[in-house]
Amino acid sequence: MSAPDSNAVLTPQFESEVGKLLGVEGLLNPAVRAISIKGPPGAGKTTLAFELIKAAHGGVYVSTRVKETVMIEQHRPFASLIEQGEVVIYQPTAQKTKIGTLEYEEAKKGIRMSDVVQKVTEVANDRNKRLIILDSWDAFTRELDDKDVAKAEHDLLTTVDTSQQRIVFVGEGLELTSIDYLVDAIVALHDNEHEGRRIREIEWIKLRGKEIPQKTYLFTLANGEFRTLPKSQKEPLTPGTFVAQKFKPIPHSTERYSTGSRDLDLFLGGLRRGSVILLEFGKTISSRIHLPLTTIIRCNFLAQGGCTATIPSGEDPPERIRQVAYPYLDKTAVESSLAVAHFETAPADPWLIKLFGKSFENDQEIFWQKTNELKAGLDKPCFIYIGVDTIEYKYGNTEFMSPLMTAIQKVREYRDLMVFGAKPGSQLKQKLSDVADLHMKIDEVEGASILYLIKPPSGLMHLTYDYTEGYPTVKLTPIV
Repeated sequence: MSAPDSNAVLTPQFESEVGKLLGVEGLLNPAVRAISIKGPPGAGKTTLAFELIKAAHGGVYVSTRVKETVMIEQHRPFASLIEQGEVVIYQPTAQKTKIGTLEYEEAKKGIRMSDVVQKVTEVANDRNKRLIILDSWDAFTRELDDKDVAKAEHDLLTTVDTSQQRIVFVGEGLELTSIDYLVDAIVALHDNEHEGRRIREIEWIKLRGKEIPQKTYLFTLANGEFRTLPKSQKEPLTPGTFVAQKFKPIPHSTERYSTGSRDLDLFLGGLRRGSVILLEFGKTISSRIHLPLTTIIRCNFLAQGGCTATIPSGEDPPERIRQVAYPYLDKTAVESSLAVAHFETAPADPWLIKLFGKSFENDQEIFWQKTNELKAGLDKPCFIYIGVDTIEYKYGNTEFMSPLMTAIQKVREYRDLMVFGAKPGSQLKQKLSDVADLHMKIDEVEGASILYLIKPPSGLMHLTYDYTEGYPTVKLTPIV
């Protein structure tokens, strides 16, 4: 499936840029002169190194293995930095080569470590570069004895201690080496799996001068750039915490409904009319995480003359479903076309669907009768949300699938849209997955929300909600 773009946003200040980049303020605070980046091949170490150079507005990249032409090809987002001379790629050798305005030097075996230290220092000083990247340091030191390595590390750290420069040692693997005991900050990049899908994590092992508020963050290499992914908000924002604006609908097509979010439409390809979706929530995540997502779908239906009926999940008061729609839509659209089921004693109100919680079949008949009234025949497309935890709790060991299949057939026949929200312990989850067109899951890893498809399978997307337009919309960043 297609993935939306993601671009790192950096502030002009060097320390602020890097702090924002990595999710921990002050990676390059005054107490930090030397950094160790560790991780297995393909984990994203070189990309992170280039992001640090970008934040520092220039640097020297010392490579043991990759030529400049290859580096440009493999890291296209940073090619302009190299071509403009902001990044100098240096490979220790006695033979200098020049291609156009790009200068680099190729490695040769047997070179003395003292020569490397001296040359790296000269290159950095000559070009007034604030950051020196040594990639990979363990490849430099592999053939040397411990005494030579210790002297080289001492000389390099002495150089940066007496200058305005900083140095980054990039190492293959996760084991601690001698340099890790000398540097001021250590981060380890992990290339892991979540339910068979690739997920990337950055772990903070050491940081001098600042607290580490969170040991591990998710990150992505989307678009060839390194970007950490923020933790999720524990509670959805409500009008009053931001300036609410009228919702701007995204038109439905003749065959597919828009979700009201361009990122989500791009990820899902829109939602085929007559679709049934299972939205599953992970074990550690509140089912309220879906509220902005379903709110924006409701708004997109109501703003285009559609209607919506809801049996809320147990954590969602019925009144809230209606209240969160008011700031974004005309009052008449909400009051005429939005209905929410209620099981408790409540004042008579046409928007409430009074259910009794004794017979699922009888209550479902009431619910669908009200839904048909909202639809005004077959003219209005309808978005129906059913909190599976609510019906399982209210109706106990009832046989649900037979009456639910009748409802699903109606949705398909009338070309509406139905979403079932299910928690991990749901007894109906697998049966609903079997009949659903899409099985989508929202989970949490290292405090960040992720969204992905189980049916059909997809990669992981980092999920956040953006309110800059005056209403919630889904923002997705691919984790690649």
